[in-house]
Amino acid sequence: MKDFLKGLSVDNLVVHDVPKKFTQKFIKENPKAQLDEPVLSDVPSTVDSDLIRFFHDKISSTIGSSSAFEIELDSTLADNKTQQAIQRFFNLGETSFPLPEYSLIGITQDIAKSLHEVQTAVNPGGILLFIPCHNKNRFGIAILKVEREDGVRILKGTTAQGKTTFNAQHIKDLMLTKTTRLFKIVLFYRSNNDIIGFVCDQQQGVLKNREVANFFLTDFLGCKLKEEPHVSTKRFFEAVTMYINSGDLTDSEKIDVRTHLVSELTNNLISVNALDFSQRCLPGNKTQHFMEAMKKGEVPGRFPKDIQLIKESIRKIKYELESGIRITGTEEAIKKNLTIESREDGRTRFELIDRIKRVE
Repeated sequence: MKDFLKGLSVDNLVVHDVPKKFTQKFIKENPKAQLDEPVLSDVPSTVDSDLIRFFHDKISSTIGSSSAFEIELDSTLADNKTQQAIQRFFNLGETSFPLPEYSLIGITQDIAKSLHEVQTAVNPGGILLFIPCHNKNRFGIAILKVEREDGVRILKGTTAQGKTTFNAQHIKDLMLTKTTRLFKIVLFYRSNNDIIGFVCDQQQGVLKNREVANFFLTDFLGCKLKEEPHVSTKRFFEAVTMYINSGDLTDSEKIDVRTHLVSELTNNLISVNALDFSQRCLPGNKTQHFMEAMKKGEVPGRFPKDIQLIKESIRKIKYELESGIRITGTEEAIKKNLTIESREDGRTRFELIDRIKRVE
């Protein structure tokens, strides 16, 4: 993903306006009310070099950040209209990229209509921005959903041929003010024969609200996370445990990292960032080795946290000493009864104060 972003070039911009829906109660009480429909562009918006740079930086800074999650098209949702439109974009792009204007407009209109169709009055309306982009012979498309305050309008224009378009400079100005905010962005790009996706939800802190995440990922995009959170969490736990036992750490460092690992997995944060963990919890010169271990363990850089598969594992800890002695107990019991002290000769002193329950 970083390789794709590093040489990213923005091609153009298509904008559609998707309004918020009225509640069923409002419709029932106001049967003559005119319901808002999407306002769809007929042609791309005009952009200059400054605007291209702005949208390039917006994509790179969000999708390239630690807040982005990898996603993939969900094969069980093959009838999802957005997923079908995304696949059509990449199929056409294989033979002709950038896409002809009429093809690009048709695909983005279908996606905007799909969003309006699946969202309810609970979901905010907003502006959908479509940004085709490429890196050498690889191509992709970014989709930004931008929320705006009620009553805030974006400048709609008409070309000499009578076709609808939107003012891109005005959209940039709105995005830089408090009257609107970017809160969801997804980037799809082609890598070999695969469609790779990354999503960042700035509004929810990324997947904090599962209902919102499920709506955007599943109902709208027809996608799912690349790997289920409980699987990623288990991978992380196992990879860090293997790293602790790899010999790269001193005895005291092993104990500290294990303590940090349990804390990381049981705190109130909704996600885990492997690089952030290494920078906070490891000695400064160990980050590179640690990240190599995470890569070897196929641990995602960032993932939503779910400890259901490792609940029992993180409750208990076992110290196996070179002498063959093993000390096993819950984290709480170890902290309460076992004193661990590092010695100058590199060995570790254990002092256990407790009562004998049984001898086997």
